Amino acid sequence: MKTLIKDALLLDANREYEKRDVLIEDELISEIAETIDAAGADRIIELRGNTLLPGFIDSHIHVVNDQKGFHDRGLLAWAYNGQTTIRELGILRIFELDDYLAWLKEHQGAQYPHVVTTGKYIAVEGGYGARSGMIIETAEQAVAGVEFMHERGCPGIKIGYADGGVGGDGPKMAPEIVKALCAAAAERGMFVTAHLTKARSLDILIDCGINEAAHTPDDEIPTDVLKKMVDKNVAMVTTVGDPSLPPANFLLNPPGSTKPLDAIDYALARNIGIATMLKNLREFYKLGGTIAVGTDLLRSSDYIRDARIPVIELKHLSAIGMSLREVVAAATINGARLCRTDKTEGSIDVGKKANLISIPGKLDDFDKLLEPSMVINRGVRIRG
Repeated sequence: MKTLIKDALLLDANREYEKRDVLIEDELISEIAETIDAAGADRIIELRGNTLLPGFIDSHIHVVNDQKGFHDRGLLAWAYNGQTTIRELGILRIFELDDYLAWLKEHQGAQYPHVVTTGKYIAVEGGYGARSGMIIETAEQAVAGVEFMHERGCPGIKIGYADGGVGGDGPKMAPEIVKALCAAAAERGMFVTAHLTKARSLDILIDCGINEAAHTPDDEIPTDVLKKMVDKNVAMVTTVGDPSLPPANFLLNPPGSTKPLDAIDYALARNIGIATMLKNLREFYKLGGTIAVGTDLLRSSDYIRDARIPVIELKHLSAIGMSLREVVAAATINGARLCRTDKTEGSIDVGKKANLISIPGKLDDFDKLLEPSMVINRGVRIRG
C-alpha cells in the first residue's frame, strides 16, 4: 500500500515548517521531497499546508490493570490521540509478567501504540515498587533480575529509590547493588531508570550508573549535580503535571495510611514543588541536558486519566525557554532515544515508521495537539 501525503509542513527536531510531500509504503516512510509524483499511489492525502509531526511519545506511563484482568481502553485512546509510543516504567499490579507480555503481544495492531515496558520493578524488601516487583537482597540477585527482564525482551530496568512523597521514605537499594545492576544492564544494552523525587537520591544514583531520572526532583538540584548529569549523559523525564487538576484519590488516601492527606495541603505543596521542578528543568536545559516528556499517568478499568498528548508538559518546557523544535523533540525523538527506538521512530525521516500526526495550520498553540486532525500509526490512518 502506497500513501502519498501532499503539501505538508514538516515539523520535528530537525526541521521547522518545511513544505514537503511524504510517501509511505506499507509501514515505512519511503520518500520525502518537495514534490512527489502521485502516479502509483494507492491513496493521496492533501494536507494543503497543514503541519505534519512525528507521532508523540510519553516516556513515563503505567499501563495499570486491576486484578480482574487487562483492559485495552487506555491503549486505544493513546494511539487515537496521537501518542503512537508509550513507555511503561514499572508494572504497578501483582500479576505474572509473562501473562502481561502475552496480552501486549495480542495488542500490536495499528489501533494500538507501541508499548515499551520495563516489566517489573527490581526492589528491596519494603522499598518502592516492592509490592508488585521483584524483590532482591544482593548484587547477584540484582544481576539475575536484569537477566530475567532481558530474556523477556524488556529494553530497560526500573528501580525505586523512595525519598519522600507517595512512596514514603522506606528502605533503599544499597549503592553497590545499584552499581552491579547498572553494569549488568549496560552489558546487555539496557537502560536503567529510577523513581526518585529528591536531589540527594539523584546525586547518589548518577554515580551508580543510572541512565535517567524518571521524574524531575521537586527540591532544588545543585548545579554541580546537574553538570554531572550532563557530563554522564543522564537524561531527565519531566512528569511535572498539571496543577489545575485535582489529585487522584489514591494520592489523598495512600494505601496503608491511617491519616488521609488534606486536599488543600496537597495542592499547596504540589504548586510549590512544580515551581522548583521547573527551575531544575530550566537550569538543566541551559547546561545542555537531555529532557524527555513523561506524565506518569496511570490506566485501569476504574481510574481513567486523560490519554491525549500532554500539552501541559509542552507548555512547561516552552515556559523555561525551549524553542518550538526543542519542545517537539522532547516529546518525540528524545523519548525515542530513551526507549532505544530512535533508529525507527521519533522523527520524519526516510526508513522510519510512518507514525505521524497532523494539525490545522501551524503549531502556534499547543492546545491544537489535543485534537489532531489526522493520526497515522504504522502506516495506517486511524484518525481523520
